[in-house]
Amino acid sequence: MQDLLCLDEVSFSLPPSPAPPAELDDLSWPSVLSPISGHCRSPRKKNHNAYERDRRKKLNSLFSSLRSLLPESGHRKKLSIPSTVNQMLKYIPELQQHIEQLKKKKEELQIEISQGSLQEHLAHRNNDCALPIVSAICLSKKEIMIQLCFTKDNNKAGSRGSFSRVLMALEEEGLQLMNASSFVANDRRIFHFLHLEVINNIIN
Repeated sequence: MQDLLCLDEVSFSLPPSPAPPAELDDLSWPSVLSPISGHCRSPRKKNHNAYERDRRKKLNSLFSSLRSLLPESGHRKKLSIPSTVNQMLKYIPELQQHIEQLKKKKEELQIEISQGSLQEHLAHRNNDCALPIVSAICLSKKEIMIQLCFTKDNNKAGSRGSFSRVLMALEEEGLQLMNASSFVANDRRIFHFLHLEVINNIIN
C-alpha cells in the first residue's frame, strides 16, 4: 500500500516547465549590433575630426594675418588669440586718430596754399637761386611731410637732377618715400610734397 502511494506521488510530480525563450525587444538590438554600429560611426568621427582640424587651421591663419597688421612691437613675439584681439582693439582707435591728424594737416596745407601765404613767403627769397627751398613738418614719431620748392627755370634737366639728389639725400638719412604730389604755381615755381617714413630712428 505504501509502495502504491509512493508510485502515485512519483507519477504525479511533473518536471518544471522550461523557461520561456528570451524575447529581443528594440532595446536589445544596439547591444547585439554594437560592433556594426561602431564600425559605421568610425568614418563619421574621422570626418568630424578632419573638419575640426581644417577649421582650426583657417582660424589660426586668419589670426596670423590679423597679427601681422599690428605694429612691429605687437608681432615680434607670437601673441595668443585673446592678446591679438586686445592689441588690435587698442591699435584701431590709434590708427583712426592718426588718419584724422593727417587729414587735418592736409586741409591746413591746402588752405595755406590757396591763400597764397606760402607763395608770399617764398617771394622774399632769391628768385635766381637754383637750390630748392625746403620745409618740413613732423606728423608723428615715424612720419614727416617735406615741402620742396624749385624754380621753374629754363634748365629743366637741372631741376629734375636737383629733385633726384634731394631724394637720394633723404634716403641716405634713413627716410623712405611713401607718397608724393606736385603742382606748378602761377609764379613758375614747382612745389613737391613728400610724405616720408622714418626707417632709422632719427626723430626723438
